[in-house]
Amino acid sequence: MIRKLPGPLAALAAITALATPAAAADYTLILYEAPAQIALRGNTGPAGAAYWQGFAAAGEALARAGALKGGAALEPAPAASIGARGNGRSPSPSGYFIVSAPDLAAARRLAAAIPAASTGRIDIIAHAPSKTGM
Repeated sequence: MIRKLPGPLAALAAITALATPAAAADYTLILYEAPAQIALRGNTGPAGAAYWQGFAAAGEALARAGALKGGAALEPAPAASIGARGNGRSPSPSGYFIVSAPDLAAARRLAAAIPAASTGRIDIIAHAPSKTGM
């Protein structure tokens, strides 16, 4: 059982309650975490459990609020690359969430409820309109 977390998680339902399907936009929240945080994924003790519990609680709160469209944890290094590579100094993404929110301000509030917001960085990227049906 995941315990109820205080703070930003409690406000998620109110944030997304303002969204209607016609007014909502999709955003991808790309999470970046330090190697020490990512290492907690394999920790079988209380620290590892707390790491996963924080993300599970955030995902459940996003789902209850009707904002969650998808997401996953990512391996800390790319499995493969295609095309030009960057300078190699940028951190690799550690996970992502796809959310629906009425606007960028609401997407920011949703992102603030995810543990990586306080231990790393989250980039919020609006989805571009598509004419391909995807």
